[in-house]
Amino acid sequence: MLLVRLLWVIILGVGALPGAAQPGQPLRTYRGLVTDTNRRPLVGASVLVKGTRTAVTTNSEGQFLLALPAGAYELLVDYPGYISPPALLGPTDSVITVMLRSTRPRATRR
Repeated sequence: MLLVRLLWVIILGVGALPGAAQPGQPLRTYRGLVTDTNRRPLVGASVLVKGTRTAVTTNSEGQFLLALPAGAYELLVDYPGYISPPALLGPTDSVITVMLRSTRPRATRR
């Protein structure tokens, strides 16, 4: 029985992942904003929900929407030339702002 179930998990994939919506499970909308340290929006940043196959890209204002079952999630945010701290979305959060830090060295003033 365990082998059959494991095969279904491998074949179906998504349904067995944590945070993946099960049939009939209500979804909650989470809103987010991705910015740099100067609070400028980052357009086209990738936002992936860790442990799922759910991913979105930020719009022209650095905003994104996720429809997920209520719960806690870790978001992996990627943007070329920037480092992302861990972004945790709690079960009671509905809005999150993720601030990325540039990998470029700061210019020194003389």
